Amino acid sequence: MQRKIVSPLILRLFQGIALVLLGLTLVFLLIWWINSRIVQPAFQKMEYQQALDDAERVKAGVEEQLSSLGRMANDWANWDDTYQFAKDRNRQYIASNCPDVAFLSRNSNVDLLAIYDHRKQEIFKGIFHPEIGKEVRIQSFSGEKPAVLSLLAPVFEDKIPVTGILPTDQGLLLFAGRPIYDTQGNGPSRGALVKGRFLSQTVQLALAKKVHVPFDLFSQETGRLTAAEHELFRRLASAGKNFQPEFHEGYLYQIIPDIGSQPSLLLRIPVKKEITALGRRTGSILSSTLGIVALGLLICLVAYRSRMKTSEQCLRKEQLFSQSLLDSLPGIFYLFTYPELRMVLWNKEHERLLGYGSSELADRHITELVEPEAREAVLQAVEAVLEKGEISFETNLLAKDGRPVPLMLTGVRFEAQGRKYLMGIGFDITERKRMEEALLESETKLTSYANQMEQFSLSAASMLSLEDEGLIFSRISQAIVDYSDYRRVLISLFKDEAPYRDLIGYSGVSDEIVERLRRIELPKSWYDHVFEQGIHLGQFSYYIPHTMKEILNQEATVYGSGSSPDDISSWHP
Repeated sequence: MQRKIVSPLILRLFQGIALVLLGLTLVFLLIWWINSRIVQPAFQKMEYQQALDDAERVKAGVEEQLSSLGRMANDWANWDDTYQFAKDRNRQYIASNCPDVAFLSRNSNVDLLAIYDHRKQEIFKGIFHPEIGKEVRIQSFSGEKPAVLSLLAPVFEDKIPVTGILPTDQGLLLFAGRPIYDTQGNGPSRGALVKGRFLSQTVQLALAKKVHVPFDLFSQETGRLTAAEHELFRRLASAGKNFQPEFHEGYLYQIIPDIGSQPSLLLRIPVKKEITALGRRTGSILSSTLGIVALGLLICLVAYRSRMKTSEQCLRKEQLFSQSLLDSLPGIFYLFTYPELRMVLWNKEHERLLGYGSSELADRHITELVEPEAREAVLQAVEAVLEKGEISFETNLLAKDGRPVPLMLTGVRFEAQGRKYLMGIGFDITERKRMEEALLESETKLTSYANQMEQFSLSAASMLSLEDEGLIFSRISQAIVDYSDYRRVLISLFKDEAPYRDLIGYSGVSDEIVERLRRIELPKSWYDHVFEQGIHLGQFSYYIPHTMKEILNQEATVYGSGSSPDDISSWHP
C-alpha cells in the first residue's frame, strides 16, 4: 500500500484558506464588537438625550402657559373694580367685564373665572369648556365647601399666589389663584380670584406645534392609557418625589406634579428614531465596507505570506494590516496606557483631524490634547471608564493650531498582558447635521466600491490555484480593468540587473504599445530618480501625480486621451 503524499502547493493552499477564514472571523467579531458596544450605544445615547431635551421644551412651554395665565389673573386681582366688587358684589362689575364666560374663553383664552370674598364665600363663578362648546360644572368648584378652597388656602391665609395644573372631572385645567388687592397693591386682601384654562387636546396640539415636539399629558383618571402604561404610571408615581424619566417601547415617560405637588400627571413624548436609524445605516455600511476591505486585505496577506522569508517580514505585514484596519475607521481611534495616560496607538484620522504628525502624537499625555478648562472633566471621565468599563461623553479636543474640535468620545477599558489601557473612538459631531445628506450620496458609492471589492476578492480567490505567474498577473490586470474605474493597467517588475524593468502584466493597452515599451531601455539610475521624486504611499508603492509627469520618459509613458484634472490628487483620465 502506497502512502499518499500531499504536495506542498496544496498544503499551502489549505493553510492559506484556513488563515483567511480565521482572519475573517476575527475581523468580523471585532467589527461587530465596535458597532454594538461603541457605535450603536453612542447613537442611542444621543437619541435619548434628544428626547430628554424635548421633554424640557414641553415643560417650559407649559410653564410659559401658566405664567401667561398668572399674569392675566394678577391684572384682574390687583384692580380697584375687582377690589370693590369683592366688597359690595355690585353685578355691574360682572355685566361690564364678564357678561358671558364663553366670550371670555374665545377672546382671552380664559375658560374659568371664579371670585371668592375674604370669608371664602363664592361671589362669582363661570366655567366654559371650548371643546364641548357650553358651560360645564367642575366637581372641585361645586358644593357648599368646594375642594378648590383647600388649594386656595395659601392665597387666603398667607397671601401667596398659587399656580399649577389641576386634574378635574372635565379634564386638565391650568390654574392661577391670586389674592385681591386694589390697583396699587394695597390691602387688606378682600378674597381670592381664580382664572383657569382647559389643557384640552386643541391646546396641547397648539403647544406641541409651538415647541416642535409632539406630546401627550394624561391624568390618572384618563381612559387613553394602555394597561402597560397604567402600570408604568403607578410605578413612576410611587417612586417618590424624584420623578425620574423612563423610556418604554419607543416613548419617554415622566411624572409631572399637579398643583398640589401630587404625582397625578404623566407626560408622554415619542422618541424620534432618526438618530438610531442613521446609526444602523452607518453601522451597516461600516461593517460591510470594512468586511469587504478586510477580505481583500486578508487574501492579499495570504498571497504575500507565501513569499515571505523571515518572521520579521511576517510581523511587519500584520502590523501594517492592523494599522490599515484602524485607518479605515470613520472616526478617530486612540489607545492610552493607564495610569500613565500616554498615547501608544492611533489612526490616520486622528492625525488628520487634529493636524499632528505621527511623531508628534507618540507618548503624548491625554491632557495635552484637550482644552485647559476641560482637562479635569476628561480625567474624571477616564476614571469612570476604568470603574464602569465604558462611558461616552462630549468634549473639545485641541488641534495643533489651537482650534477646538468638538467630538463625541466613547472610551472602554482594555487589558492585555497584565496591563490596563484606555481605548476608544471619537466622532466629529460638527458633521452630524450634514451626515444624513452625505450618507445618501455615499451609499451609492460605497455599494459600487463594495461590488468592486467583491469582484476583486473573487478574482483573487480564483488565482490562488494558478502556478503560472504570468497568467496570475494577466488575470489581476484584467480584473482591475473589468471591475474598477481604471481603464489601463501596466504591472512592472523592477530588478537590479538589466533589463531593469519587466512588464509582467497589462490590460487596456494594445500589444503593439506593450512591445514598444519593452524595447525602450533606460538606466537603473533613471528608475531610482523617479522613485525618489515620487510620493511614497506604502512599503513598495510610489505615486506619480499628473503634475510631475515631466520627470517621466515621455516615450516610455502611456497617457490617456482626456484633459488633465485640476486636483493634484486626482488620476489622469
